[in-house]
Amino acid sequence: AEQASSAFRHHFCAACQKDGVTIPASRVRVVVSAEPPPVNIRTGGVWNVDKSGRVSQQGSWPPHRVVNQTAGSAGPRLVVLRDETDE
Repeated sequence: AEQASSAFRHHFCAACQKDGVTIPASRVRVVVSAEPPPVNIRTGGVWNVDKSGRVSQQGSWPPHRVVNQTAGSAGPRLVVLRDETDE
């Protein structure tokens, strides 16, 4: 995908931006209460990991992306995990 800006949507190709992507429900988490709550950090990629590929310093979250964290988003935060987990 051509990245015209740092906006998250520009990490995806034109077809995925237009038609969306399918994510298995087993990789989605609803954050009801977490201290601190997960947030996205600025990285060169989609997932919240440090430059070596390890989990970012955000508590115990595995590599993830918060998908509804903007001020205009309603409801609890949704987190998409990069990989399947046993939890």
